[in-house]
Amino acid sequence: DFSLLLELTLGREFVSRAKATGKNLLLVLERGSTFKAQKHHMESLAEFCDRGKMPLTLINSMCAGTDHTPRELMELYEQEQDTLHAIFPTKQYFEGHDIFLGVECRRILKQDGNRLNRYRCGIEAILHEADQDMLEMLEAYFLDNNMSVGDTASMMYLHRNTVKYRLQRVEDILCIDLSNAVSLREITILLAIARLM
Repeated sequence: DFSLLLELTLGREFVSRAKATGKNLLLVLERGSTFKAQKHHMESLAEFCDRGKMPLTLINSMCAGTDHTPRELMELYEQEQDTLHAIFPTKQYFEGHDIFLGVECRRILKQDGNRLNRYRCGIEAILHEADQDMLEMLEAYFLDNNMSVGDTASMMYLHRNTVKYRLQRVEDILCIDLSNAVSLREITILLAIARLM
């Protein structure tokens, strides 16, 4: 019973609507909830489903950042789910921006040869100047751990300072500034494409 599940894990005040389609559950959370609260509730629900052996893919529509309706978001997820699970193999739930990243990466791989070549050059530069471990750490940091140094260090069995050093090193290798939103977007796409290739 999805309504009972949601009430147990999130509480009534955070959920305005929920729609189940097969093994996917789309949540439309109240606009008043903060990003931190949404993240906490999504993680709690994902953990609850995992413990209860309920094979659900959770989608939080509040973080979409566009005018897409919940139905459109669910349809996009269903079209892109293989791509998304390849980019985010450890993710317990997806947000709107994850889905749009998957859509963009698949479009680049199929239709945009110039951008694809640019990202390939970036991947090759990292591998040439550093190594596969560096690329895997960057993927873990940007795609798996929400840019958390501590979580990345734990996941990769590295010291926190090693993660910080490698982040500074990639700025030099790619001539980018990771405090810049455009650079963050570009490296996220680069790493997602690396996983898809």
